[in-house]
Amino acid sequence: MEATAVKAENVIKFSLLPPEIQLLTWVKNKNVGAIVRLYSHGAPGDAVDKNGDNLLHIAVKTGDLLVIQAVLMLYGRSHLLYSRTNNEGKRPSDLTFSVEILKCIEIIETGVLSIKNKRNKKSNSDSLSGSGRGDVKCDIDNQSTERTSKKF
Repeated sequence: MEATAVKAENVIKFSLLPPEIQLLTWVKNKNVGAIVRLYSHGAPGDAVDKNGDNLLHIAVKTGDLLVIQAVLMLYGRSHLLYSRTNNEGKRPSDLTFSVEILKCIEIIETGVLSIKNKRNKKSNSDSLSGSGRGDVKCDIDNQSTERTSKKF
C-alpha cells in the first residue's frame, strides 16, 4: 500500500515538470504513447539536455526504431532535429551505424530539403514576376483597393 502512495506521489511530481523535460524523459524511457500525448498537448520539441542532445539524439541513443520514428514524425521537420549538433559537435546520425535508423533520418532530411527547394523556387519566380507578398492592385475606376496575393 505504501509503495503505491510513493508511486502516485512521484507521478504527480513528474507531471509538474515542464513539458519539455517530461518529453526528454519519455524519449529516453522509450514511451511512445507519452511522447505522442505530450506532442498533442503542445509540448515544444526544441528541448535539449545538459549534453546538448535534442530529442533525436536521445532517441537515436536508445536504438529503438519506433521511438526514433515517432520523434522524427512529430518533431523532426519543424525543429530540424536531424541537423542540430550536441555539445560534442555530433548530429544524431553521427551516433549510430544502424542502416534502418540512418534511413529514417535521411527520409525526413530529404523531404525537408525538397520542400525548402520548392519554396525557394516559388519565391524566386514570384519576385521575378512581381507577384510577391503584399502586391496591391488598385482599381481607380471603382475606387477600391484589393490584395492580389495573400502569401504568408
